[in-house]
Amino acid sequence: MNGNLLIVGVVAAFVVGAAALVAVSPPPASETGEEPLSTAALGEETSTAARPLDPANDLLFKAKFAAPPTALAGTTKFTDSFTVDRDYNFLEIGTGDEGVWAPAVNVYKIRVYDPEGTLVADTDWSGGLFPWVSLPNDRTWPSASVVAPAHGTYAIEVELSAGLTAIVSASGIAGPGADFSTEDILGKGTFTLSEHRGKVVLIDLMATWCGPCKRAMATLAEVYESYDRSQFEIVSVDVDTDETEEDLRNFMQTYGGVWYAGFDDGPRFGGTVSKGYGTGAIPTIAIIDPAGNWIFRHVGSDITADELRAIIDGALASA
Repeated sequence: MNGNLLIVGVVAAFVVGAAALVAVSPPPASETGEEPLSTAALGEETSTAARPLDPANDLLFKAKFAAPPTALAGTTKFTDSFTVDRDYNFLEIGTGDEGVWAPAVNVYKIRVYDPEGTLVADTDWSGGLFPWVSLPNDRTWPSASVVAPAHGTYAIEVELSAGLTAIVSASGIAGPGADFSTEDILGKGTFTLSEHRGKVVLIDLMATWCGPCKRAMATLAEVYESYDRSQFEIVSVDVDTDETEEDLRNFMQTYGGVWYAGFDDGPRFGGTVSKGYGTGAIPTIAIIDPAGNWIFRHVGSDITADELRAIIDGALASA
């Protein structure tokens, strides 16, 4: 899989409130023992030995970069690298910090370059960080995906204002997407992922109370109308199984969703789709190619229709 690389990263400053790009779960209800969306990171160490048809999530790189607090003038820059020596469907670049809020004057940038020196991931959180980017135990938050990464050495550049810390990881994802089924609340019957081989499938992890999920619907609708149903399908999966079918049906009708929509199985925020594709925030988009391989993931509502179409077109062309 030494094809072209394609990156969709987070390049805008994040803010909290009405304009936030992702949402996290409500606080758990202590009397029921419910848990919020998991913030378990990618990048758990796994064997790099190829296991045909099995998913792979290989931690290729993880390091902490800390700008000294005395560097009051300008920023501190760091460089590092990691190597890709096997085929992956995509690389996922993760970022975290140690709970430092960045005022508008601060700089927080992570860039990744492929073996030919091309910029393939550009994450810029300058001017303010998510409070939930500060994850426990040096965990990282998915911030960019590199599709069909070439083999070779990737360079990392980190630029930080004084006193800031960045934790950067890179994980290689390979293998098929996790199969699942959900009953469509709009009356189209049961959606089963494995029954849609030959198509590109976009999986939209969402909940009806999620503001960024609402904003993402217009983009999804535009992409949905760009393709014939023999080529492409969308399924929205409500990961908050405490919601009702009426909640989800009203959401889809209000925001123009005419594709499949149903609920995750299992407990709230803990079903097959949440475990297989979730990031700890919604909306999360996962894309499956016509062969059933998981080839892309994006967190947030900032991705454009053109960016999604580029990934979908590439998957269709490679089928």
